[in-house]
Amino acid sequence: MSGSRGPAEAGQLLILASGPSEAGRALDPVFAAIGRKTVWLGEAGQGSRMKLAVNAYMSILIEGVTEALELASRLGIDDSKLAEAIEGGPLDAPIAEAKLHKMARGDFAPEFPLEWALKDVDLAIGAAGDDELPLLAALSRQWRAAVEAGHGRDDVSAARLALGRRA
Repeated sequence: MSGSRGPAEAGQLLILASGPSEAGRALDPVFAAIGRKTVWLGEAGQGSRMKLAVNAYMSILIEGVTEALELASRLGIDDSKLAEAIEGGPLDAPIAEAKLHKMARGDFAPEFPLEWALKDVDLAIGAAGDDELPLLAALSRQWRAAVEAGHGRDDVSAARLALGRRA
């Protein structure tokens, strides 16, 4: 499954299912009750692998928001103006927008704790094998610094605290 507390409470999780195809018929009604969409991925274990890829994508989006906010701040641009420029356009992504607003408000109440996101980033790096994933490796170092500074149980939006503004 993919999604934080809000989507779970709203029955809007993304279900990443894998296993025997005949299981789908029995499980589809259950998954429909808790999820917005079910993606069947084939053999057992593929759902977990896909979750690593999905969470890597999410992590890169969130770090992108973090660094864009930091750059805007250094250039004298208000956080709300960055949000206004992106909202509704082709660069807008719901999770990025939600985390941008949390960061701008200084709201780091946990929805998806930073330490869990870092764990997933590190698992993705490990699962990639011999080929380095340079962006995820750099992100891991950055987020580890925020976790070690005491922000691991804060929301993943606390990645913002590893740059510029310190809470």
